This record gives sequence, structure tokens and C-alpha cells, in this order.
Amino acid sequence: MATVDKQRIFKLALHGFSKSDALTIHRIVKLTDHRIRRYQLTSDEQFDILLANGVLAQSSQIADNIPVVWVGGAQGEHEYYMDRPILSSRLLRLLDKVTVNVYKYLPEIEVGVTTVNDRESLTKEGATGWQFDQQDKDDGYSVKEYTSEQRVLVVDDSQVVRTQLGLIMDNLGVVCDFAKDGLEALKLMDHCHYDLILMDVIMPNMDGLEATKKIKKELEGQGPVILLTAKASQLDRLRGAFAGCDTYLTKPINQQELLDVIKPYIENLRAETA
Repeated sequence: MATVDKQRIFKLALHGFSKSDALTIHRIVKLTDHRIRRYQLTSDEQFDILLANGVLAQSSQIADNIPVVWVGGAQGEHEYYMDRPILSSRLLRLLDKVTVNVYKYLPEIEVGVTTVNDRESLTKEGATGWQFDQQDKDDGYSVKEYTSEQRVLVVDDSQVVRTQLGLIMDNLGVVCDFAKDGLEALKLMDHCHYDLILMDVIMPNMDGLEATKKIKKELEGQGPVILLTAKASQLDRLRGAFAGCDTYLTKPINQQELLDVIKPYIENLRAETA
């Protein structure tokens, strides 16, 4: 059970609902009282998400900067929409998606876990089994244009892992480039410098150990390499050290564990460029 100091409470306001609907929604959000991601109804002017009755309310009545979950009405007009009846699984899944997409909040990530359905703690007590949306394209490598001063390269053949790591970096204010194997990673490094490299070990074409060796021997000036692998033996750690990696983490990796490792790198970079 989550402790209060680890919870984040998202405040919900209602627009156009009957007393009966409001009571139903209140009962649903109470299911999240013991989740890390908690929802709470409010009548305050300050709130995080607006729930609107799509039959009675109109888009023109809603401020543009407020994320809105529409219940009923015309589905095609709205990004976040659910049909009636108001069911807990539907509503909480949609609210979770808003908090991820809009507020970049996903503390439940464990890198290497395919979906939240793989973790019992995320599918009980009102959790909904939200699945990760694809964040990067699988149409080849490319260097993104962005304003962040920190560049991170994520190298992993799993699209889900790339998405998970991309969300974590996004929460830190760092935008990532992605590669699906060591060869793609090296091609990207021909074009730009990366301040930090998160590297899977087992990949097709060129694995993480070989890619790390080449980075350390042939690409002077690239940032630290953190190897991420499902293997955990002492021999595997020695292989990573001989390849020249700076840190070695074993999947599945708890998000806080990963943050503890990468935050000092990011903070040092920001201090140097301040």
C-alpha cells in the first residue's frame, strides 16, 4: 500500500453531471485512495482534470488549457472520451492516460516490464492496467531537433523499453533519441554528441557490449554508458566492466533505482552549462 508522502493527488472537477452521476464518480475515485496515483473530486477553481458531460456541455464552454475527459456525446470530437455507463475500469484507465500524456506522470514504470498488467500491485485497488503508448517510430534512426541542452540516447531493441525510458527522461526534462541496436547507435553518434547513453546488452546486429567497446575506443567525447540487461551474474558484470561501461543495471529496473543513477549525471551537466 502506498504511503501518503509518495502519492500524487490529481484534483478532478465536474461539469454538467447530475447528482447521481457525481455520486458514481465519487465512488470510483475513492478506489484510488491507496494508489500512488490518486484522484480526488474538488469544487475549487484550481484543478488538474475536468470531467464533462458530453450531452449537456459544449467544447466552447471549456478553457483550452484544461485537459478534459468527456463522458457521452459525440466521440469523434474529443481526445479523451468514454461511453456510458460510467464504469470504474473505463474512467480510471482514461484518467491514468491523461496524467501520463499531459502531466508526464508514471511512477509505476519498471524498465523491462512489458505492461502494467505484469505487476499485481498496479492492477488491484482500482488500478486499471493502462498500457504504454508508442513514443518513438520504428522507421529507422534519426536525430531529433530539440532545445534541451542534455541529449540522451536510448539503445534497446524493445519498443516498450524505449517508451518506458523515454517517459522517464521526459519527466526529467530531457528528450531522447532512440536506436534499436548497436549499429544504429553508432550511426547516430556520427552526427551528434550524447551526454548519457542507456544501452541494452542483448540486441540483434550489434549487442550492447560490442557497441560499448567501440564507443569507448573509437568515439572519444561521448557520455557515460549505462548498461541495462536482464542478466545479473557476476560474470556478466565483469563483461560490462571490461567493455568500458560506467554503470550496470539489471532489468526489471525500478524507476527510482534508475533515477538514483542517472540524476547525478543530468544534474552535473546542467551545473556545467548553467
